Amino acid sequence: MALHFSPQEFDRRKGALLAAIAQARLDGLLLFQQESMYWATGYDTFGFCFFQCLVVAADGRMALLTRSADLRQARHTSIIADVRIWKDAADANPALDLFYCVYRFAQRNPRRQIGMQSSAWLWPSCRRRHKQHSA
Repeated sequence: MALHFSPQEFDRRKGALLAAIAQARLDGLLLFQQESMYWATGYDTFGFCFFQCLVVAADGRMALLTRSADLRQARHTSIIADVRIWKDAADANPALDLFYCVYRFAQRNPRRQIGMQSSAWLWPSCRRRHKQHSA
């Protein structure tokens, strides 16, 4: 499978995304919805029902956190060079893997303001799971 958009279109979309991040005075953004990842990078996958996140830094760096089964799709359908894998197992905690990914991105300035796409459908189940583990 090839890229879905031209390099010029990817540049335009990335510029619009970075402008929105700057306008919101953020240092980065966490995108959880498959449609948003597709729009920004071309990433196209059937794994939309699993935890995945595109980390977008205000300086333009991007990293995708996804499961190993979606690695090939990420490589072949998107402009994302930095693809990180979370272990797909019974004891998996991809939210913790995301924390470490964001932490590494923010090492130069630990007081960064990171925006989050909170409308993603998976968040209610993540909040429930967190409450169960913290009780």
